[in-house]
Amino acid sequence: MKNYTCKKCGKLYKVENWRKPSSYCSLNCKEKSASTWLLKTSFKINEATEKEKIERIKINFENLVIRKNDCWDWKGKIEKGYPVMTCRKALGANRGHRASWIIHNGKIPEGLSVLHKCDNKICTNPDHLFLGTNQDNVNDMLSKKRNPIGSNIGTSKLNEDQVKEIKISLSQDDTITHIAKKYSVTKQAIFLIKNGKTWKHVTL
Repeated sequence: MKNYTCKKCGKLYKVENWRKPSSYCSLNCKEKSASTWLLKTSFKINEATEKEKIERIKINFENLVIRKNDCWDWKGKIEKGYPVMTCRKALGANRGHRASWIIHNGKIPEGLSVLHKCDNKICTNPDHLFLGTNQDNVNDMLSKKRNPIGSNIGTSKLNEDQVKEIKISLSQDDTITHIAKKYSVTKQAIFLIKNGKTWKHVTL
């Protein structure tokens, strides 16, 4: 028999030489340890309390956030401009700004999103966040003119100077086919410019 110390209560317990020792003196201590997420090796989200979920989110958040006087920075992964958590979405947050809201303000109501007052997607400062619907987010974006237009759109094959040249060519009765070939774009792209469906902000 060999003596071992329980990882949970510190009590000495004996284990026969041929047995592989456990980290705990009893099943009771093992279960108590498992209920404390910091010591838990396999965290079962479906069995966790809301408090345990928030605590796990909080530790993950604290490992990645960089607090500053104004907007808070992020030292973790950034995806589509947003700070990414390493914990699972099922906990309630897999984005830094959502995690910050949950930690500082509580659960996010169903159907609402966490939006930024500061227009800085990376920011997780709770004072810079507010709740709103997807439509609220769109309205906020439009009111602040944050929606990308023209060459600011990542997939754009043209820039403002080229579009101005195209509009001049169109005004001089150049054909859509010829212009499309010249700028290596589709005839549909030139047609939309001609009819004012796209690049409305470019004027002659």
